[in-house]
Amino acid sequence: MKHFAKVALLLSALVMSTHAFGQATTALTGTVQDPSRALIPGVEVTAVNDATGVETRAISNEAGIYNFAGLQPGTYTVRASLPSFQTRRFTQVALSANQTNRLNFVLELSAQSTAVEVTIAADRLLLESSPSVGDVLTGKEVVALPNVTNNVQKWSTRWRV
Repeated sequence: MKHFAKVALLLSALVMSTHAFGQATTALTGTVQDPSRALIPGVEVTAVNDATGVETRAISNEAGIYNFAGLQPGTYTVRASLPSFQTRRFTQVALSANQTNRLNFVLELSAQSTAVEVTIAADRLLLESSPSVGDVLTGKEVVALPNVTNNVQKWSTRWRV
């Protein structure tokens, strides 16, 4: 009788385990690399279900691997993006039930153009590029000025208009 109970317990455990294995999920995984085939961490990979519009996001790990577990079966658009790289996209990716698909991305460097525009008003340019100091002179400084007559007052009154 004891032997029969053990066999019955073993059989029931096997029957229950088939239900656990029957709940396999649809998954999507892959790697993200640069043009030199070096793996890139920190890339945002987005899977968009074309029928429902539901977005699922993942980030590639230190080994450049991303993983989506538990996606619904259907058709997806999958894109990978990272600043300084061109966004790469796969469309019409069909995922079936209990299947794992692999999509490997190779991200090209994006062309960066930098334009620097400097504008300045003409009067400001003239003011800042003038060799004049534009300071008020004290009496001592006026007396110490080098001139032929050492009389600035006389010169300034003579040429007044």
